[in-house]
Amino acid sequence: MAGNSFIWRDNASRSAASDKIEFNNFPSGNAYINNVQAEIVSAFGENPIPKGTGSADSAQMDELQDTGPQKFEVVVGGFITNPQGSQASGNKLKTWMLDDKFKTGTFPFGRFGLELQDNPIYNLNPGTTRGYMMVRCVFLREGETKGKLGFVATLRFNGNKGSNSNSYSWQ
Repeated sequence: MAGNSFIWRDNASRSAASDKIEFNNFPSGNAYINNVQAEIVSAFGENPIPKGTGSADSAQMDELQDTGPQKFEVVVGGFITNPQGSQASGNKLKTWMLDDKFKTGTFPFGRFGLELQDNPIYNLNPGTTRGYMMVRCVFLREGETKGKLGFVATLRFNGNKGSNSNSYSWQ
């Protein structure tokens, strides 16, 4: 992934955040993104009563009702070199997973923000109406490579998505 990208917490913008992980910052960075996957799932209500029992009705399918979006998740995968130390990116991910995922008042829907410079449609600045929650982080020891920690972090959108396509930009 080209360019610098960030995950941060506890600030409405990454530029002012002190608790952040910067990715793909050559040559001094130690965290890199290999892939990003986003998933938007719609919720559907299914009519529990089958269509009629007659021969004409048997060809009909049960009706589904669109009940809106169920979840929006962004999965960020990559690796961290030299993950030891209290300020190291690997330790931050672990701390973030063990700490509370929201802050009452300032970040009630999630305290995490995301900026992907080469794919900004998933970017979000957390605030009082929306935020990301880090719901899962998998740590991987990849082969015999020492000093390299693989990770897959899942961020779930929480809060007000906006009312139409013109308001889906969350920055």
